[in-house]
Amino acid sequence: MELPTSAEDVERDFAYQYATLLHGHRAVNGYSGYVSPLAAWPASAAAIFVLNSRIATGQWLVTGGFFEIDPTYHGLPLKSLIAVWWGTHRVSGYAVESVALMAAAALALRALTRRSAAAVLIPIALFAAAALPFYGFVEGHPFRVRYMVVLAAASALMCGFAVAFVRGRTAAVLAAGLVAASIIESPPWSLHAAMIEEAQWDVPRTIERREVTNCLHSQYHHEKVLASMGSLAHYMQELSAAGLGIADFIHEGNGALWQLALKTGPAPHAGWMIVEEQSEGGDVLAHRMREDATFKDGMERVCSGGGVALYRRR
Repeated sequence: MELPTSAEDVERDFAYQYATLLHGHRAVNGYSGYVSPLAAWPASAAAIFVLNSRIATGQWLVTGGFFEIDPTYHGLPLKSLIAVWWGTHRVSGYAVESVALMAAAALALRALTRRSAAAVLIPIALFAAAALPFYGFVEGHPFRVRYMVVLAAASALMCGFAVAFVRGRTAAVLAAGLVAASIIESPPWSLHAAMIEEAQWDVPRTIERREVTNCLHSQYHHEKVLASMGSLAHYMQELSAAGLGIADFIHEGNGALWQLALKTGPAPHAGWMIVEEQSEGGDVLAHRMREDATFKDGMERVCSGGGVALYRRR
C-alpha cells in the first residue's frame, strides 16, 4: 500500500493515512465515508457507559446524589476550569501541558481556516474529556486528579503534533526537551506521583474494613445484603474474596426492589445491610437512617470499621 505523503501538509497526511489504514483503502478521498465509522467508536463507548450506569445504579446517567458537596469549586466555572488545568499538569507536567495546549490551539485555528485541515479536529476532540471533571467540579464534586488522566494522554498526543510541525534540529530539541521535562516533572518511578497517592487514600480504610468482612463472613448464610453500589462498589469487590457475588447484593441496579427497600426498610428484604457512614458525608442508606429513625427497625448493628457499618436482621 502506498500512502499519500506531503511534507508541506501535515494535516492532510494525517487524515489520509489514518483513513487509509483504518479502512484498508488504496485510494482515499478524505471527505466522504469516514464520519460514520469514526462516530461508531465514541457512540459505542457512550452506550456502554450509560448501560453500565443503569446496571449499577438503576439510572441511565447519574449526575449527583453520590457525593457530599465540596464548596471549593461549587458554582465557580472559572475556578473549576483552573482545577482541570492544574490537575492535568500534576499528571503530565507543566511543559507537556503547555506545549500541548499551544499545539491544539494552532491545529484548531488551521482547521477552522482551511477545509483540508478539518480532519485534525479528531485528535483535538480528546480534550473534550475535560467537560466531565469541569462539570463535576462546578456541581460540587470533590477534586480528583484521576479525572485528568485522559487529558494527560491527549497532551502527549498534541506534543507529538508539535514536534511534527517544526523542522530539523528544532524538532529534535523540542522532543528531547519534552521527554526530559516529563521525566523531571512526572517521573514514572516516583512513589509520590499524584495518581499513586490518590489511589492509596483508601488503604487505611481497607485494612480497617477487614474486621467487617470477617464479621460478615463468619455468620453469612447466603442472605441478601443491602448496600449502595454507588458508594460501596469497591467494597463489594473486596467482599468477592469472601465468596460474595454481585447477585448476593440488593443495590441500585435492582431497580424496584432497591426502591422498595429504601421505602420500607431493609429488614423485610435483606438479612444484612452495609452502610458507608463517613465518606462523602455517608451514602444513601446513612442518609435514610438520619432522616427516619425507624428505617433500620428489625436490624441490629454488629460491627464497623473503615467508615463502614454492618447490620444484621434480628
